Amino acid sequence: MRLRNYLHDGLGPLLVGARMQLAAAARAGSDARRADLVAGASADLGTASTSVRELIDGLRPADPDGGLVTALEDAAHGLLPDCEVVLDAPAELAPMPPAVEIAAYRIVTEAVTNVARHAVGVTRCTVSVRAAQHLVLLVGDDGPGVQAGPGAGVGLASMRARAEELGGSCEISGTPEGTTVRVVLPLSVSPRAAQPRTSRDVVPVDGPRIG
Repeated sequence: MRLRNYLHDGLGPLLVGARMQLAAAARAGSDARRADLVAGASADLGTASTSVRELIDGLRPADPDGGLVTALEDAAHGLLPDCEVVLDAPAELAPMPPAVEIAAYRIVTEAVTNVARHAVGVTRCTVSVRAAQHLVLLVGDDGPGVQAGPGAGVGLASMRARAEELGGSCEISGTPEGTTVRVVLPLSVSPRAAQPRTSRDVVPVDGPRIG
C-alpha cells in the first residue's frame, strides 16, 4: 500500500506534469515560452529520477526470504556467469538491521559489478561473509589489480558512502595478483543512520566506475 501511494501521489504526477509541459512546448508560439516549458519538464524529470533512485535504494535485497547469503550468492553468479564464484559464508546469519543488510547487499553487488566490468582476465571471484561483533565482507578476484586513488570513480565512492553512513568502512587494495574490497559494518546502527537517504545523500548511479 505504501509503495502504491508513493507511485500514485508522488512519482505519477511528476511524470504526467513533465509530459504535459513537453506537449505544451510543442504548441508554444515563442521560443522563450518553449524554453521555459522544456526547462520545467526537465526539472520535473530530474526530481522523478531522484525519487526512483531513493525508492530503489530503500528496497530490500532480492529474495529476502532466502536471507542475505542467498541474495549475495545469486547476485554474484548472475553478474559473473563465466567466472568461478566462491562464496565463503555461514549457512545462516543472525538477524541484523535492515539498513545493514541493504548496505551489505548493495556494496557487494557494486564490488562484483566492478569485477565484471574492469578486471580483465579474472577467472575466480571470492565473496566472504563473517559476522561477530561486526559484519565483515570481502570481495576478491585474481585479476590484474585495481588501484584506488583520487580518480577511483563513482563506484568506490558509492561503496564507501554506504558503509560510512552506518559507521562502517570500505577499503580497496590492488596488486598484480588481484583486487580485494574489504567492508566492515556495525551490526547495530543509530536511528538516524537507519533512515532512508534523502536526495542530497543519494550517490549517482551513472558515470565512471573504479578502474
